[in-house]
Amino acid sequence: MADKKKQSAVVVVATVMGITSVLSPVATVYAADAETTVVQQAEATEIKENAPPITLPQELSGNAGQALQDIALPDGWSWTDGNTIISKEKPEYPARIAVDDKTYDYSAVEGYNADGHYVECNLAVTAIEQKPVTESAPKADTLSLDKGVLSVPNAGDVTINDTNFPDSAFRDYVKKFDTDDSGTLSQEEINAVERIDVGFQGISDLTGIGYFTSLWYLKCDNNTSLTSLDVSELTGLQSLSCNNTSLTSLDVSGFTGLQKLYCSSISSLASLDVSGCTGLQTLYCGSTGLTSLDVSGFAGLKRLDCYSTNSLASLDVSGCTGLQSLACGSTSLTSLDVSGCTGLQSLACGSTSLTSLDVSGCTGLQTLTCGSTGLTSLDVSGFTELQKLNCNYNTSLTSLKVSRCTGLQSLYCSNTSLTSLDVSGCTGLQELGCTNTSSLASLNVSGCTGLQELACFRTSITSLDVSGCTGLQSLECSNTSLTSLDVSGCTGLQSLECSNTSLTSLDISRCTGLWNLNCDNCKLAWLNLGDNGNLSSLTKTDTAINNMIFTGSTFDLKELEKGMDVSKVTIISGGDPALSGSTVTGVAAGTPLVYEYDCGKSTAGNETLTVTVNLKGKSTIAVNDLHLTYTGKPITLTKDNCAIYGSDGEVKFTYEKNDNGSWTKLGSAPVNAGTYRVKAALEENALYSDAESDYKEFTIEKATPVYTPPTNLAAAYGQFLKDIILPEGFTWADDTQAVGSAGTNTFKVAYTPKDTENYVTVPDIDVTVTVVQAANGWRESLAMTGWTYGEKAVSPTAKATFGNVIFTYSDSEDGTYTDTVPIDAGTWYVKAAVAGTDNYTGLETTLAFTIAPKSIDNNSQIVVPDMKSDKDVENLVIKDGDKELKKGTDYDVSKKQDGSKVTVTITFKGNYTGSVTRTYTVDNKKPSGSTDTKKPSNSTKNDKNGAVQTGDTTTTGLWAMLMALSAGTVALLKSRKRKEETEE
Repeated sequence: MADKKKQSAVVVVATVMGITSVLSPVATVYAADAETTVVQQAEATEIKENAPPITLPQELSGNAGQALQDIALPDGWSWTDGNTIISKEKPEYPARIAVDDKTYDYSAVEGYNADGHYVECNLAVTAIEQKPVTESAPKADTLSLDKGVLSVPNAGDVTINDTNFPDSAFRDYVKKFDTDDSGTLSQEEINAVERIDVGFQGISDLTGIGYFTSLWYLKCDNNTSLTSLDVSELTGLQSLSCNNTSLTSLDVSGFTGLQKLYCSSISSLASLDVSGCTGLQTLYCGSTGLTSLDVSGFAGLKRLDCYSTNSLASLDVSGCTGLQSLACGSTSLTSLDVSGCTGLQSLACGSTSLTSLDVSGCTGLQTLTCGSTGLTSLDVSGFTELQKLNCNYNTSLTSLKVSRCTGLQSLYCSNTSLTSLDVSGCTGLQELGCTNTSSLASLNVSGCTGLQELACFRTSITSLDVSGCTGLQSLECSNTSLTSLDVSGCTGLQSLECSNTSLTSLDISRCTGLWNLNCDNCKLAWLNLGDNGNLSSLTKTDTAINNMIFTGSTFDLKELEKGMDVSKVTIISGGDPALSGSTVTGVAAGTPLVYEYDCGKSTAGNETLTVTVNLKGKSTIAVNDLHLTYTGKPITLTKDNCAIYGSDGEVKFTYEKNDNGSWTKLGSAPVNAGTYRVKAALEENALYSDAESDYKEFTIEKATPVYTPPTNLAAAYGQFLKDIILPEGFTWADDTQAVGSAGTNTFKVAYTPKDTENYVTVPDIDVTVTVVQAANGWRESLAMTGWTYGEKAVSPTAKATFGNVIFTYSDSEDGTYTDTVPIDAGTWYVKAAVAGTDNYTGLETTLAFTIAPKSIDNNSQIVVPDMKSDKDVENLVIKDGDKELKKGTDYDVSKKQDGSKVTVTITFKGNYTGSVTRTYTVDNKKPSGSTDTKKPSNSTKNDKNGAVQTGDTTTTGLWAMLMALSAGTVALLKSRKRKEETEE
C-alpha cells in the first residue's frame, strides 16, 4: 500500500543489559488471528497485513529491592512502571512494546492498546538476593592509624575494581572467585581458577582475563558486544569457546597446548591465527568472515568445521594426516585437495563453488557430502569404506564412478546431468536416489542384492531390471520413459510406483509381499497381479490404446504386447467374441475393439483391466518428384505433392539440407538453392492411421536473374574490350578481343548476379559497341642520322600508333618531297607521313639531316697526280676510285709562281672537302707573282711524311744560302781576331 511503512515490528533476539541480566533462547508470542482484517477508516477502507510475532526478552534479572527502571530493555520496550521494586515474591512485571499498527493488524493480539499504539506483556524477572556483609580479619598486611585500618594488598593480589575488570558484568562474575569477599583476588584464589564460563553474560570487555594464568578452559559464547579478546597470557589454555561474539580477529598463535577452539557464528571475524597450535584437535570456525584458513601440517587435528563461512575462498589442509571430519560447505571454495588427509572419515563440502575435488588417498572415507557444487565429475572407485555419498543438485555433474564401493549403503545423486549410472558393484547398497535427472537414460543395479529403496522418477530411463535386487522393498520409477520393467525376483517388494510411464505390460505375480501398486496412466495391454492377498492399495486406470493398425477384418492381439495370456482375454465389443488363437475377427476401422483382461487377485478380490483398442486402417504417403527453382520465398508443398492412401488428415513436412554430404535438420521450409530432402507426415483421421513417408531428395535450382544489357558502350579504334568498363555484374566473354573497325560492332558479355548462391550466371549476352576514329600518334618519333658522301645512305625510322609510315625527301623544309633518297652532300629534309583512314587520323613530321662532303685527307681512293709543268696542270685528272671528278664542280685549281717555283693548290668543293698543293719549277721567264693556272700537277709522289709531293725546290736553295752566310760570318770573325793580335 502506498502510504504504508515497509518494516516489521521490532524483534528482539540478542542482549538485554542489566545489573546481572542473562540471555537464553527466545520465547515467541504469535498473533492469535491468522486472517487478514479489514479496518474501516474515516475516509477509506484499508487492508492491513497480519501482525508479525512479538519476541519477548528473556532471562531478565536484578537485585531484590532494585527498581525495574535499572534493568535495561531492548529498543522499543519500556516498563509500564519503572519505579516498581523487584521482589522475590513477584516473578513477572508488565512491560510495553511500541508497534506499527498503521501497517499491521494487532486487533486480535492480547494486550494491544490502539490509543497508545503498544502491546503490553508480562516479562519474567529473576530477583537475586544480596549476601549480607560480614566482617572478617583482613588477609592483607595492615597499617593501624588513629582513625581506622588501611588495607595494603599483598604482592600478586588483584583488586576487583573497574580498572582491573572494566566490564561490570565480568567484574560481577569474577567476584565469585573472591571466596573471602575481600574485594581482592589473592594469588591463591587466582591460581585456583581453571575454568571460566561467562556465556550469555552481556559482556563487552574481557579485560582482566589475563590474570587467570591457570585457566585451561575459557568459554565466552553469546556475548554479542564482545569485540576483542586477548588471551596471550593464558598459555596453558586447552579449550577456548567464543562463539556468537563480535570479534574481528583472534590470535592464539603459539598455543601448543590448545586442543579445542570454537569461534563460530562470528560474521565480523576476518582474521584467525592458529599458527603453531600443533596440539589442536578440534577447530570450529563456521559462519565467520574468514577469507582463508591454513592449518597445513596440523597432524593432530581431528575435526575441522568452517561451514557456512561464505567468504572463505582458500583452505589448506595439506599434511593433516589425522583429520577425521571436515565440514567446509556453504563457502566460496572453488577447489579442495584432501588427498593427503589419509585418516579422513567424513567430508561435507556442499553448497560451494567447487569445480575440483581431490579425495584420492582418502580410502578410509565413510561419508561424503558434496551436493550443490560446480563439480563435473566425481570418482570414488575403490573406496570400500565409503558408506554414504550425497552429490545431489550438482547440475554440471556428468560422470560418477562408484565401482568397487562395496561398503556403500546410501547414494543420492538426484538433480544432476548424469546420462548413465552403474552401481552394479555396490553390493552393500541399501538406498539409491537418482531422481529429477532428465538426462539419465541408463541405470544398472545388477548385483545390488541388498538394495532396499530405489527412487529414479523423473528420468529418461527406458528399461529397468531389478530382478536381482532380492531385498528391494520400495521402487519409485514414475514419470519416466520406461517401456520395460522386470521385478520378477523382488519377492520382498512392498511398494511400487510406476505411474505416468510408457509401460505396456507389467508382471508382479512373484511380488507376493506387495501391498501398494500405482500404475496409473500407463498404456498397459495386460497386467498380471497373481494371487496377492497383501495388495491393499492398487491404483490403475483402464487403458486406451490408440492407432493400432490392421488390414482386412482381423487383428492379432500379440501385436499389442508380448507375453499376453490370451486365455485371460474376454472380447467385449468391436469383434467376434470367439478368438481364433490370438486373432480377433470381424474388426472394422472406426469401431474400437474392447476387451477385458483378468489381472489376478488383490485384497479386494478379482481385478480386471479394460482395454480399448482403437483400430485404424493403414495409411501410406509418399512425396512425388519435385522440380523447383529459387523464388526468394520458402517453398510451399501441399497434399498435391504427395501420393496418399487412407487418411485425409493434414500433411506436415519436415526438411533437411545436404551440407557437404551430411544432412542438417531445418526448422522451416527451405528458401535458397541447394540439395534437400523432405519427409511428409500424414495425420490420422477417424478411420485411418497416421503415416510417414520416406525421405524424398530434391533440388532447388538456381534461378535466372533479371538483368538489363548494358548500352551506350563506346571505344576508339585500336582499343580492346578490357578497356571498356561494364556495369556491375557484367564481364566480357573475351576481354582480349579488339573493338574492331570504326562503326557499330557486336560482342558477347556474361552477367553474374551478387547472389551467386541462388542465381545462375547468364552467358552470351549480345551488346553493341560504337567504335570511333582513333587519334593517331607516334609510337616512335622520327629519327635519322646523316652520312658522308659516297657512303651507303642511312634509312630513317619512325613508328605510328596506326598505319604504315611513308618517308620522302626534299632539299628544303617547305620544298617538294619525293621518295628519291639524296646522295649529294648538303642539308636535306626527310618527311614521315601516315595517311588517315576512317579508323584513325593521319600523321606527318619532318626532320633535317646532313650528308657530309667526303674528305680527301688520308683517302686512298682520291688520287691527285704530281705536276711538273704547266701542261700537267692543264691536263689534270683527279679520280675518286673509278669516278673522274669534275673541275669547277668537285674542285678548283689555283696556281702561284714565285720565280721559277710554281705552287698549284687544288681546293675541293661540292661533294668533297679538303685541299692539296703541288709545286714544280720552270724557267724564270716571268716575274714572281701568283697565277692561277688551274692546271693539275703530274706528280703523284708523296714525301717521306706522306704529304703529296709537289716538285718545289725552294727549301733546297734556302739551305744553300744559309750555309754560305754562316761560312762568311765565321771568316769575318777570324780576320778581326788576327788584326787585334797584330796591334798588340
